Order: sequence, then C-alpha cells, then structure tokens
Amino acid sequence: MYFIPEASLSDTSRPYVIQMRNAGSMHPGFRRDAGVWPQTRSLLYKNVLIKWRTKQQSLQELILPLLLLGLLILISTLNPHVYYGAINTAELPNDDFFQNLKGLAFTPINNITNHIMDEVAHFISVQDRLEMFSSEEELENASLYESSSYIGVVFLDSSATSYRLRFPHNKLPLPSDYTESIASCYSSMLKCRAANYWYSGFTRLQSMIDAAIIEMQTKRPVRKELDIKVVMMGQPGSVEVHKFPHALISIYLVLAFTPFVTFLIVNVAAEKEHRLKDTMTMMGLYDTAFWLSWGLLYAALVTAMSILMAIIATYTALFPYSDFFVIFSLIFLYGISSIFFSFMLTPLFKKPKFASTVGSMLTVVFGCMSLFTVLMRDFPQPLVWLLCLLSPSAFSIGIAQVVYLEAQGDGAVFSSLTNGPHPLYVPLVMLALDCIFYLLLALYLDQVLPGDFGIKRSMLYFLKPSYWSKHRKRYVEVSSVYDAEANGAPGRDECVEPVSPEFRGKEAIRISNICKV
Repeated sequence: MYFIPEASLSDTSRPYVIQMRNAGSMHPGFRRDAGVWPQTRSLLYKNVLIKWRTKQQSLQELILPLLLLGLLILISTLNPHVYYGAINTAELPNDDFFQNLKGLAFTPINNITNHIMDEVAHFISVQDRLEMFSSEEELENASLYESSSYIGVVFLDSSATSYRLRFPHNKLPLPSDYTESIASCYSSMLKCRAANYWYSGFTRLQSMIDAAIIEMQTKRPVRKELDIKVVMMGQPGSVEVHKFPHALISIYLVLAFTPFVTFLIVNVAAEKEHRLKDTMTMMGLYDTAFWLSWGLLYAALVTAMSILMAIIATYTALFPYSDFFVIFSLIFLYGISSIFFSFMLTPLFKKPKFASTVGSMLTVVFGCMSLFTVLMRDFPQPLVWLLCLLSPSAFSIGIAQVVYLEAQGDGAVFSSLTNGPHPLYVPLVMLALDCIFYLLLALYLDQVLPGDFGIKRSMLYFLKPSYWSKHRKRYVEVSSVYDAEANGAPGRDECVEPVSPEFRGKEAIRISNICKV
C-alpha cells in the first residue's frame, strides 16, 4: 500500500522526490523522508567531524579569545583607575596678585577712561606701571615684550561701561575648555584650573573696574560693597577613568569573537560554493536543518567560551566587582548575535574568503563606532539605542559601561543595571533584539538570494497570502481506488491517473509531491 499526493501549484515548501524500487517486485517499496531533527542530528555530527579534522581552525576559535582576555587583564593591572579623596570647603587667600605685574595698559584715551584706570591703579598700587594707548593694536604690540605679565583693558564704548580684559594665555583656562579631571586640585589649590581666575587677578581687576565705573556714575563709594571673597566648594572623593584603557578594553573584547564570525562564514559559504547545500536540498534537505546544524554547534562553543570568559573576568582584576551572570549574559548574547550576523552575511557573497574578510571588517568597524560614547561627554541617549542595532557596537557600549561601574566601585550587578551614563540594560536588551533581527534577516536573504540552483522568491514574498495560507497535502490510497473499480463502483479520482489492469502492482517509479514552479 502506498500513497500518491495531490499535486498543488501553491506548495513549494519541499522539492519533489523520485523514489525507485525493483520493477519486478509486486510490493512497492516506501521510504519516509527524514524529519528536521534527524537531518539536523546527522548534519551536526558532520559539522563536529569538520571541526575535529580542522584542529588549527578550532584552536584559533578557542585560544584567541582567551589570549585577548589575558591581554586585557594585563592592561587593566598596569593602568589602574586613579582614586582621589575628598576636598574640604576652603576660602582662597586674598594675596597681592599684581606685585609681579610688568604693566597695566588701557585703550582708548579719554577723560572717562583716564579717570577709571587712575582709580583702579591707585587701589592696586600700580600707578607707576599704568600705560595708555590710542588703539588696541598698539596695546597688543606693547604686550609682546612682556607677554607673561602684561594686562590690558580695552573699553568698547564712549561711556566706558563695556570693556574687555586681555590676560596672558597661560594665566587663564580657555572659555571653551572643559575640565573633566580635577586631579590637580587635590594636590594644590594654586595648580587647580578652577581657581585660575582668582589667583591670576582676573576676578579682582574686574571688580575694581566695575567699582570705579559705578562710583563715577552714582557719585557714591561702592568699593567695600564689591569686596570679593572666594570659597572653593568641597568635592567628594572621585575616580578618574583613563579613556585610552577604557576604550581599549571595549574594542578588544569585540575582537575576541571575530574568529567565530570568520570561520563560521567560511564554513557555511564553502558548502554553498561547492554546491553541497544545493545537492542536499535536492535530496530532501530542510533549510531549517541546515541552519540549525551550524547554529547549534557554534551556540555550544559560544556558551562554553562565555562561561569561561565570565569566570576569568569576574575573578581577576578585570571586573572584580561585577556579577558573573551579568557578564555572562552580555558575552553570551553578543556571541549568539554574532552567529546570526554571520548567517545574515553568507547569502550576500559567493567566495568564502571574501565573505569572511568582509564579516571581520564589519565587526571591527561597528565596534569602533561605539568609541563616540566613550570619548564624547553627554552622548545623546537616542543615538546609543540606534548604535545598539549593530551588535558589535552594543557589546562595546556594554563593556564600556561595565568598566565605568567598576571604577565607581559598584560593578555590573543587577541593582546597577540602570546606573551610569549609558545604563547597562540598554545593550543587554538590544543584543537580544539583535539576535531576533539578524535571524529573521538571514532567513529572508536566504529566500530572496538562494544561489544559482535555489528557488528565488520575490522581495515581498512574505506579504503574499499564499505564503501564509498553504493548503495541506491530500493523499489518496491507490489500492482503495483499485478495489472500488474491481467491485464495479466508480473509483476514478482526480489525483490518480488511470492505469491499465495489466500494469497494476508493477509500479517502478513513484513521483511524490510534484509541483509547478
């Protein structure tokens, strides 16, 4: 007894299979197609044999990540974070800031400016060093001879209510400078850039000029009211994170999984290049079994490597305050996303070496794009979410956040997932979404770019109703048709071609699941 499937024009999920038996046998042979799991198990065994026979390639996949991790531990040990104690609130001393002043000059020359600057020079005791110039250009030329101790005042209007101070460039920080580190303030207030406006005399001179202008216009003394005292506010203890090791750690861990991407693309693309996948497909291979066989193998490798790397990282000087499961989740999700990222690239290229080179380069480039979040302060959070669509960038941002949390003494634990400039839950969530996105994109590209011998689908095949509403195969038992005809009943069925009585039971070829393409 055997069955003939009803031909269907809409069913293209499986290729046709021709089964042959001995033409002289009276009982037709029948072999059921192997399911997805038996095929996956056989292909997985084949892939394990490939990895076992290519020991050099397998050792590179296992040893290179561990070597890079060891190098990062060495870098972290040689470049520890700098910890600073707290600074107490203190009043800055009111010293004579102008005792070493070589000259105090002003421009332009008129009665108002002369009166203002005479009052200022008298108060700070520099009458003998007061100079006047008719233009700012002359003042600038004169300051070239004593550039380190020459101060100029340039009045900008006839009423002398608006002015500009010219100080030596080494006395003041640039207005556009952003001082991220206050390390110099811990050793001495004189070296603290935040106090340069006070110790250079800039603030004192400005208050004296303002007092002289107000007294001239209001005819009453205000100098005592404008007396200035400066208090340096206290600062709690802080940690200075060096940017270079910070960026280096995040990029190096991205590179640790590059061998997995490279060799996985090489193996999958090589099977396509040598027509092995096409041949197995003609023999009844499910596409799901093919992708599962490679995916399960590398998922096992990624899991083992993630466990090992997480143990080493959390029990050494790299991430001593972090939780094992958080670090493992971050590394594991990136490893799985790298597998699907490799699957996504294989339909785009025919040559294995070229495909692996492109995959490695994209991994490095995408990982380096995350450096903007390390080097730029106040990097926009929406752009962080956008960068995390690229799994190397998401992983690099996550590692950079772990380094930051380690520097703060909190570590990457479940309670600190929302802390820091770029919370750690963002790359974790996005890596999980990247896995799904890359997998769907890989399946889509495999359908629309199947290769030379595959069935190419349209770009929007998943939007067609026929793709989602396929009819089930309806099988007809041929022997029941024959028995009905023998009993005189109409046994004709549209699925069964009429066969002469002398040929019944002598079928030599059976065509199953034939369809129009």
